[in-house]
Amino acid sequence: MKGQAPAGEAPRLAAPARCGAAVAGNMALRRKAGAALRPSFRAAVARLAAALCFAVPAAVPAAAQDPSFRLVNGGSVPIVEVRASPAADPTWGPNRLAGGVLLPGGSVVVHLPPGQCVVDVRVVYATGQAQERRAVNTCPILEMVFP
Repeated sequence: MKGQAPAGEAPRLAAPARCGAAVAGNMALRRKAGAALRPSFRAAVARLAAALCFAVPAAVPAAAQDPSFRLVNGGSVPIVEVRASPAADPTWGPNRLAGGVLLPGGSVVVHLPPGQCVVDVRVVYATGQAQERRAVNTCPILEMVFP
């Protein structure tokens, strides 16, 4: 059993914020260049930019995000267990090595259900020592190196 894990992840609003800054910057450049924009045109451009900024993140639903990643043994001791599950799950889930061993320098792809980006990962070394990483957002990463 895992201990308490943080619930879910906060919605990502970074793209719309960047879009708003880009639109504001573009409007400022036009004003500096002496191009007078009519208020109705300026409002139409702002509405269009806002619609495009919010449409792009909405076009990629959370379920389409892939939390799978490649786990690399960057240490000098073989890894005998790799377990990963959603952070909200109270269990660690199955051993992703299926009885195998991950030798130093080796790697294995950890496949996870789409859309569940925040996960807890646990590895157990041949020495019996365990190492955990909790509430890791794996959707934006391709590789996780232990130790």
